[in-house]
Amino acid sequence: MKVLEVEIVEPKIITNFDDFKSSVTEYTKKFEIEVTSENIKEAKASSASLNKLKSDIKSEAKKYLNTLEAPIKEFKEKLKEIDNILDGKRYLITSAVSVFEDAKKLEHLQKMQDYLNEKLLEVELRKEFRSFYLPSPSVAGLTSKGDLSKKFKESIDVMIIDAVERQKLQDIEIENQRLKDEARANEILREREIQERNKAVEEPEHGLRPIGQPDYVKESEPIYEPIIEHKNEKSIYEIHLIYKVRSNSNVGCEDMLKKVLPMIDDKKIPLDYTTCKEL
Repeated sequence: MKVLEVEIVEPKIITNFDDFKSSVTEYTKKFEIEVTSENIKEAKASSASLNKLKSDIKSEAKKYLNTLEAPIKEFKEKLKEIDNILDGKRYLITSAVSVFEDAKKLEHLQKMQDYLNEKLLEVELRKEFRSFYLPSPSVAGLTSKGDLSKKFKESIDVMIIDAVERQKLQDIEIENQRLKDEARANEILREREIQERNKAVEEPEHGLRPIGQPDYVKESEPIYEPIIEHKNEKSIYEIHLIYKVRSNSNVGCEDMLKKVLPMIDDKKIPLDYTTCKEL
């Protein structure tokens, strides 16, 4: 490419400036007046005359300046043509760069999503812990082979580890709450048992007994089931009595029967005809 060569021929302005300046100075002396009420109108007219003279001199000088500035304006316009050529090519390049970088960023974003999905297969996370904000995609986020760079892999690894830890903390909180609820439920159950025992103490026929003994024995209304003998057509009734027994300790049915039967031995019920059912 050739180098721009410019040759400047300095313009030379020849004037009678000194003489002109002296004449202007001499001309203005006649306007040196003392303003009074009698010459106020003349003073205003003199001011306007001087202002017009100034404007005329500038207008005349501008004609010469425009002549001198014409080559400069022409040179500026030519430089603009060069700017347009360079800017046109630059725009094409920057547009191509932008398209290329956008494509690389999309590729980087997809690589991060793929890596995240792959790592999520290695851990068990509930739905609420599987939402992540991936880092902003970057052209520098991929290696020369198109793989995800180490920096972004480590960033995603840290996010997954953090999610796992947060889930563990939540699990611990849930388990602690479950244990608290269970303990409270057991406490309520014990309070109810105590209330029932206290109620049994208040009932004269139910008094509390030693550990392993029934707290109270309650007899139900007899249940009559008629059994008809066909030979002599006599009605024979089989009577069932149900006793509800409450104990203050865990005692098996068979042991409980042995303790209860002496309490109801006046019924003369043989052990063979008794059954026990835990409620």
